[in-house]
Amino acid sequence: MKVYFLLRCFVLCCVWTSLLGRAGFATDLPVNIPDLPPREGAVRNPLTWEDLHRVIGSDSPATGLRIDLQKNRFSGRIFSAPYPMEVSESDFDYPWYRAEEMLRNGRGTIPVSFFFNPKYNVNDWAKDDPEPIPTYAIGYRLDLRDEKNSRQIGFYDARINFDWNPEHGPMRTVTITEGPFLNVSSDDPSQAIISLETDRVTTALVSVTSTNGIPVQRVESGQPKKRHEISVGGLKAGSDYLYRVRVKDGQDNVAITRRYSFQTAPAKGNGDLIFGFSSDSREGPGGGERTYMGSNRHVLNTIVRDAFRRDARLFLFGGDLVNGYTSQVEDFKLQLKGWKQAFEGFWRTRSVYTAMGNHETVLNVYEDGSYYGISLDKWPYATDSAEALFAREFVNPTNGPTPSDPVAPGDFLLPKRIHAHPCQRRSRVPAIYHRHRTGGGRRAELDGRQIGPLSPNPGRR
Repeated sequence: MKVYFLLRCFVLCCVWTSLLGRAGFATDLPVNIPDLPPREGAVRNPLTWEDLHRVIGSDSPATGLRIDLQKNRFSGRIFSAPYPMEVSESDFDYPWYRAEEMLRNGRGTIPVSFFFNPKYNVNDWAKDDPEPIPTYAIGYRLDLRDEKNSRQIGFYDARINFDWNPEHGPMRTVTITEGPFLNVSSDDPSQAIISLETDRVTTALVSVTSTNGIPVQRVESGQPKKRHEISVGGLKAGSDYLYRVRVKDGQDNVAITRRYSFQTAPAKGNGDLIFGFSSDSREGPGGGERTYMGSNRHVLNTIVRDAFRRDARLFLFGGDLVNGYTSQVEDFKLQLKGWKQAFEGFWRTRSVYTAMGNHETVLNVYEDGSYYGISLDKWPYATDSAEALFAREFVNPTNGPTPSDPVAPGDFLLPKRIHAHPCQRRSRVPAIYHRHRTGGGRRAELDGRQIGPLSPNPGRR
């Protein structure tokens, strides 16, 4: 079900004739490589996804968990709370930070024992429970600043699963770092795909029951790995179920989620559907969550929660999720993961499908003295291109229509049964920009064939 996007093997910025004369030619690439020194692109994040999860064990006297980013140049604060908040009362997973500790030289502590205090124990944790379900989890936010604590770098969220040992206090266990996410489609309404990611190699088990607890399916993952996409079949279209995920590592450490409700996709053409749509959630001015790891989480949170409140069963996102245009693979991955965090509460029980925009781009950049430099799509294409990275991060349907022009990536026709498709280049709604670098000119055109099915006169421009 994963989309394997066509590789956009084209030059993003023109290489002038004078440079082409000096360029080296690679026989295995469809581009001329400039004979120029490489430089960094627009790298947003000084951390990686793995850095955010460097929780190294309990502190002394065994009341918390220690964070060590292994980057001494960072200071700031650590906010934390049980995750998800009010797990037995809310059907929408969200963090609500209650404690604050300092981060110095890239190190700090999550005060786990604080949340066993009856005043703050919103999830009814018990230290004498040997196998709590769901497994205890702490959500934490790093408010990162430079070593002088003078410049804010940004917010970074993560979570950690842990057990409570009577002798040693909190002990980190295997952690579900992302997901679980629900992915359903009317292409096969008898199927649901549950996707998730763990901090180490694990096996995963998805248990599905009816709403009154009768077992329906138990599906285990195959080869142990960090990222899982588990297909559950044999379900009824448009029906309600419950699911739970259990992961286990090679040392028999286990993490178990809460139980989530979900509804399978309806059969094609059956009933009405409430869905949300948005696009262009790159960072904006204002600081805080408006500049969150490459996206505007402040606005995304509002949109996503409103869609959930209105009982939307599906959310479509038309591209430009993040800043992008970065030269680092790990930076691009972290930007996409930050974007997905805004959708987690919705995505546990409803589906989210995304398209690539022009900002979903990873580059090799060369210094030619200009503002942006010479930029080419990053290679190796099969592993480091934006398309390959995007395909690994999302579970999307493979039923997209045939491009109207194979030479123009992102130019898709809208079929008679309305779907959402990548908003890129000619498939983007016309927009007027007023920034000095764009001159206020039109940035795109809308092909009338794309909106024909929405018009009383299909095909007219």
